Amino acid sequence: MTTSNLAELERELERFPSSVVDEFRRAVDKVRPQMNDFDMANWAKQGVTLAQQTVRSWEAASEFYRVSPEVLEALNATQMLDWARHGASLCEESPSLAMAYFRASPKALRNLRPRNIQGWSKMG
Repeated sequence: MTTSNLAELERELERFPSSVVDEFRRAVDKVRPQMNDFDMANWAKQGVTLAQQTVRSWEAASEFYRVSPEVLEALNATQMLDWARHGASLCEESPSLAMAYFRASPKALRNLRPRNIQGWSKMG
């Protein structure tokens, strides 16, 4: 993912409270070495899409970016994007629920197989 693409996404995130773009910036440096450009772009865009869903979904996006480096320790990039999509689905129902999902993910993923993430997310 090019620096100009990241800068463009940062500008989109700056419409939200500063915690979103701050968490994004911190996470970029940590996840970049583990993702190819395609996955990196999808990950970054997923957070922007998440932040844009509802009035309070920016909180879930901030949490998504905050925990992404830890989640990437348990999942590969493809599985992580699937994890993100499940969180986005939860966010449509309740940004607070999505925030809790993202916050709990690093610990929960130590005990879950990637194929069980969807079922776990639906329990919410």
